[in-house]
Amino acid sequence: MRIFSSKPTLSAAAANVTGTAVVIAGMQSTAIAVTGTFVADVEFYVSADGVTWYEAYGHDIGDANHAFAKKVSAPAMIQFRDLGGIQFIRCSVANYVSGAVSASVVGIG
Repeated sequence: MRIFSSKPTLSAAAANVTGTAVVIAGMQSTAIAVTGTFVADVEFYVSADGVTWYEAYGHDIGDANHAFAKKVSAPAMIQFRDLGGIQFIRCSVANYVSGAVSASVVGIG
């Protein structure tokens, strides 16, 4: 089991950008904390090789039903499970209008 407190993938992003990849190799679960005041979409992606990226659906733990989300438009905590074989995770900002978006990979693997 790997434990780390927080690794940023987006830091006060103020445009449509691709976030920094965070290594999660060997982890079975993690979460991404999206913070800031913004009008934009934050999308989630995973990769096995750091080259080919796929949309990732996580559980929005702030939603009463823990609904699946592949993007959020407001601050949220999204949990990702069953990550066997996944080496990297990152966020991207799309449809940016205003504000600053930050996102960090947090949790226990």
